[in-house]
Amino acid sequence: MNEPDRMHNLQLADTQSLTILRFRLADQLYGVSIADIRQIVEMVAITPLAQVPAFMPGVINYHGTLIPLVDLRLRFNLPFQPYRLHTPILLSVFHDRLLGIVVDGVDAVQEIAADRYRAYDHIIPPELNAIAEQPIPQAFWAGLVESENQIMPIVKPTQLLSATEQATLQQVLMRADDASAITPNDATHINE
Repeated sequence: MNEPDRMHNLQLADTQSLTILRFRLADQLYGVSIADIRQIVEMVAITPLAQVPAFMPGVINYHGTLIPLVDLRLRFNLPFQPYRLHTPILLSVFHDRLLGIVVDGVDAVQEIAADRYRAYDHIIPPELNAIAEQPIPQAFWAGLVESENQIMPIVKPTQLLSATEQATLQQVLMRADDASAITPNDATHINE
């Protein structure tokens, strides 16, 4: 069990609840542990990166720090939605750096009782997934919560990239780490 998983379990064991940030993608409500989020910022100019997966539109320069972005719509195979001036970016700790997670909208902070939270491996046992014709990807999910008469998946930010994707991103960022290489002419335009 890795550190973020341990944190989720400790939070539930110690307080019998989990505080989540609810957000939207398309018509679905999702959540993320508030402990995984450092800040929410609005969309800024994005500098594209070469040789990264399509769900990574690039990096933002946030107070002199390059922060890679993951567009959750694209990561979850949903249709692309153009970025707007107020499109939220969730800044999350991702191993030894920050990761920006682009979502459609932020809904609310909510306290979830432990009895409404189900760890993902209790819903889809690994044995069942191992024999499934189309295995259900577990990597993104910490669990599921019943909220407002719907099931809300809880995202694990540290699991949004595979080990291979992390290594590729690390190599690309090492080459792009010189902040002077980012100019306004390189940035993706934002719709207002």
